[in-house]
Amino acid sequence: MPLLWISLQDGFSNEMVVVSVNGKEVFSKESVNTRQQIGVAAAVEVDAPQGSVDITVGLPLRNSSDTLTISAINTPYIGISLTNDGIITHRTSSEPFKYI
Repeated sequence: MPLLWISLQDGFSNEMVVVSVNGKEVFSKESVNTRQQIGVAAAVEVDAPQGSVDITVGLPLRNSSDTLTISAINTPYIGISLTNDGIITHRTSSEPFKYI
């Protein structure tokens, strides 16, 4: 079973965040804050099925969520960020993200 590395990166400021993989909650935390020095707020490592995987990131206090579908084999690294307007964005990679 492949692993997914989901990182909450830039833009989180006292956010409640819920992350689900294929409908199963894998992360839930209140008061998530980005550490500006390294650009990371939190991270979770998850076993995932082979093939396509649906990742949903929810911000319950903002009544906002976004779902992305990725290949766990090809792009197991997922970075989730928030814009200044509170829009959820993501980037995927086949390589680990570099943090300071």
